[in-house]
Amino acid sequence: MTTEPEDDPCAGAADPLSVLIDTLSTSDLAQDRALLLLDEAGAELFSNPEGAALWQRWTRGGGTLPAELAAALSDIAPYQRRRLPTIGAMLTCLPLGPGGRRVCLCRAEHPSPETEARRLIRRLAVHDLRTPLQALLAMTEGSAQLSEAARLVLGRIDDVLALSEAEATGDLSRDFDPSATVAAIVTMIAPLARERGAQLVFEPPAPRAVLRGPETIFRLLAQNLIGNAVTHGAGLRRVVLRLALTRPGVWSVTLEQWQQAGSVPPGLVEALARGGRSGSAGTRLMNAAGLVLDAHWNLLSRPGEEAISVAFSLPEATGLSPADLADAPGAAPPAADLHGARLLIVEDNAIVRDWMARAFRRAGAEVSTAPDGQAGLMLASAARPAFDAVLLDLVLPELDGLTLARRLKQTQRHDRPQLIGFSAHDDAETRAACAAAGMRRLLPKPLPAARLLASVAQEIRDLRPTENPMPRPAPAQMFNAEIAGELRADLGEDGARRFMIRALDEAGATVQALRRDGFGAATRAELHSSVGSSGITGLARVEAALRRVQDIGHAGGDIAPACDALAEAIAATRNALDASPFSSTRSGNADP
Repeated sequence: MTTEPEDDPCAGAADPLSVLIDTLSTSDLAQDRALLLLDEAGAELFSNPEGAALWQRWTRGGGTLPAELAAALSDIAPYQRRRLPTIGAMLTCLPLGPGGRRVCLCRAEHPSPETEARRLIRRLAVHDLRTPLQALLAMTEGSAQLSEAARLVLGRIDDVLALSEAEATGDLSRDFDPSATVAAIVTMIAPLARERGAQLVFEPPAPRAVLRGPETIFRLLAQNLIGNAVTHGAGLRRVVLRLALTRPGVWSVTLEQWQQAGSVPPGLVEALARGGRSGSAGTRLMNAAGLVLDAHWNLLSRPGEEAISVAFSLPEATGLSPADLADAPGAAPPAADLHGARLLIVEDNAIVRDWMARAFRRAGAEVSTAPDGQAGLMLASAARPAFDAVLLDLVLPELDGLTLARRLKQTQRHDRPQLIGFSAHDDAETRAACAAAGMRRLLPKPLPAARLLASVAQEIRDLRPTENPMPRPAPAQMFNAEIAGELRADLGEDGARRFMIRALDEAGATVQALRRDGFGAATRAELHSSVGSSGITGLARVEAALRRVQDIGHAGGDIAPACDALAEAIAATRNALDASPFSSTRSGNADP
């Protein structure tokens, strides 16, 4: 968004240092970790609250700057970045114009303990609210009208929780079906349209797709766009969603709100694209949402109709089953074939546990339950034959869900059950941790019964081990035989190969980030995610190399040699996949 000249009286005349300080004070960089702007002598020019607290600790009682920082200030070159491991910070030297002035930006690599504590408290608060929301949904499940109303209201509350959690984690992305999202909005707004005598219809796309992106932002944009058309538009209101695969793995998403010609306010599309402070709250919200989505706004017209159109692109989600496409309101849920399935539910909330048990029993499953992790471990270990699946909450008394999953994964039984997480935590880091612990999937709370049953049925049906698992070559251990075999059975040769290549691309980006930025807070998160992606796609050699980087980084060692080994593992695995589908897994003997 460009700034009008009259809104910036200092344009072209401001001192470079003043501009820099003003930029830092409003930057996202200044939000979550200590930030200090220092001159060449080490004097403080600017600090955010975290940085001010750090400065006070350093200089309290006449103290001086840490020796490592003082030494770096004396000899760091312009534009150079230097990691200061003793104080856990990154120092960047910035020149200010041609006069030779320079300043140094010192930013902590990790949030302060106080910031981490606030994040943890907010994260736990989100979990503590989402769990009773699931219980509320369980109690209303018997009444169709009340259940639908509760589901729509809980969806909006869940949006608020997702935004709150994203402020703490920096992650807004989730896997979602845009068609289901828009259908839910139309279902929610339809009573308002009927009350106003307006006809509201939704024309879904064909084909549908599950994408990865900020669903909450898209939902807010779509709800405002459709709601405004119902309230202020005229004629038939048609909501049209178009999806198109523009290149491998990337989809274009176009949402069109059609209404009677002449009913779109003049200048509205320009205001949505340009933004500014003069528009209504709804216009500013849609503009902000469009900026997050990197969207383009247009005014479309045809005889008797005109439409506001918003278009953007999102990547395709990975690892999702067709069950995820079946939860749109108004669509019949898929039949959950669970007759004969043996399930264990490990959940500490009695209302949610009993509701899940009843739902699965109605679908024909044999269900056992446990109120804590220790009881769940005992039941799962003693079961003969093994359960087909274990559904486990992550936050459990006695033994948490991740530890329980790791314990079950380590058992030597050939008939280990499928592990499915069920939790209020649904961020990227949690999903990666679940994958590393051996879970096949993480289902979010709150979740309607139809989608829960369909998701679990899909896991049991599609993720059983194949009779002829793909062997791994003994010396290189390039691929995990069991996981690679499951991928081939699920996706076919080409689909499994594409899935693995995506994980390789993620690992390659992680290597670049590690070499560029070192082992810090941001790269630790990337590394953690890459470990999970490599694990669930069976890239055994790459996963081992990633974990080696993790171990060395956490120990404070030099990660450069491990990064080189990781790059070699990625290249070797990519060559094996490029030669012919899984050619390297078809030679040699499997690991004993």
